[in-house]
Amino acid sequence: MNLDASKLTYGAVTKYREVIKERTITKYKTIKRI
Repeated sequence: MNLDASKLTYGAVTKYREVIKERTITKYKTIKRI
């Protein structure tokens, strides 16, 4: 059970980081266009 919980947390953190990365890239591209 503990292993599953840590796996879930790791997956959530990874997903969260990917979303932040995408947003940062999008923001950067938008700033570059203007």
